[in-house]
Amino acid sequence: VYRPQCEGCRACVPVRVPVERFRPDRRQRRCLRANADLEITERGPEFDPEHFALFERYLAARHAGGGMDQPTREDYLGFIRADWSDTLLYEFRLKDRLLAVAVVDRLPDALSAVYTFFEPAGSRRGLGRHAVLSEIRLAREAHLKWLYLGYWISGCAKMRYKNEYRPLEYLGPGGWSETPPA
Repeated sequence: VYRPQCEGCRACVPVRVPVERFRPDRRQRRCLRANADLEITERGPEFDPEHFALFERYLAARHAGGGMDQPTREDYLGFIRADWSDTLLYEFRLKDRLLAVAVVDRLPDALSAVYTFFEPAGSRRGLGRHAVLSEIRLAREAHLKWLYLGYWISGCAKMRYKNEYRPLEYLGPGGWSETPPA
C-alpha cells in the first residue's frame, strides 16, 4: 500500500468523494456530454499490448524526463497488479479506438482511483475528468459509499483537479471532514 513516508510531514492528505452526495457542476456536465459517445468496459489487470502502448505514449507526453517515461512491461504489470488489492481496469473507447484506461482498486465500500492514462492527443475531451466522473457513477451504481482520489497536497498544481469534485472529504487528525486540515 502506498503511504507517504516523510517524517513529521502531514502534507499528503487522503481525499474521497461521497458518491451519493456528489452532483456534477456545469463544467462536469459539459464533459459528460462531450464524452457520451465513449464506451466503458471493465477489464481485469492483465497485460494488454494496446494498453501498454497507450501508457507509454501518455508518460512520454505528460512525464517526459521524469523517470517514469520509459516503463518496461514488468514496470507496467507491477503498476496494475497487486496481491493485496482487487484491481480493475476501465477502458474508454470511441468505437474501436482506445482513448483512456483507468486503474481502480475495488474496496468493500468504495472504489479507489489509482491512475488514469489517456491518449495525449485527446486531451481536449477532458478524458481524465471524464474518468473520475465515470468512477463516481460506477461506485454509486455498485452501491458503494466513496470514490477515493488518493492524496491531495495543498498548493500542488498537479493535485488541484481533485478540488473540482464536491463534496470532497479530507482525512485529518480528527477524522474525515469537508474542511482541509490546516
